[in-house]
Amino acid sequence: FNITASGASGGNFTASNYNISYVNGTLTVTQANLTITANNVSTQYGLGTTLGTTAFTSSGLANNETIGSVVLASSGTANTTNVGSYNITASGASGGNFTASNYNISYANGSLTVTPANITVTADNQTRPYGALNPTTGNITVSGTLYNGDTMSSTANVSSTATNTTAAGQTANLTPSAATFTNGLAGNYNIHYTNGTLTVNP
Repeated sequence: FNITASGASGGNFTASNYNISYVNGTLTVTQANLTITANNVSTQYGLGTTLGTTAFTSSGLANNETIGSVVLASSGTANTTNVGSYNITASGASGGNFTASNYNISYANGSLTVTPANITVTADNQTRPYGALNPTTGNITVSGTLYNGDTMSSTANVSSTATNTTAAGQTANLTPSAATFTNGLAGNYNIHYTNGTLTVNP
């Protein structure tokens, strides 16, 4: 844009003593810096998520301008994605009432966190004769959803506080542990263990 000059005055000069010519200067409007950041998102393993186009924040917009949408993408959105953290990239800001060419746009990644699904492993109740050793393995019941064809072993390690002198007719907790997956990754689940009951028979 031209910058025009006129009306020189003041100082200690007398304008009538001069034949004054004015020469234009140039006003250059540079792009404003605009940063667009993808919002952080969390989803549970097995559920997946859709990022949409509006989960972002911006810094640097001028004149009350707005952005309508941004292209958001991540490798972690599928319901089969393992537990972990994945980048969310932003690009292609458009819409609203802003003009992209007025801005030097920088895009910053967000994070998609895939969290473990919750399952409960309960030791099935067992019995043993008085004086015998406690069982070290036992059948289990799994509560909660196993996703994507994941499966668990039907047994797990078990332990009990009962001793060989525990009297017949007494009961004790039967505590499960170390349940294993026959298909799928254990890290995709928060495993909560629930005791069963060990009954001492005569």
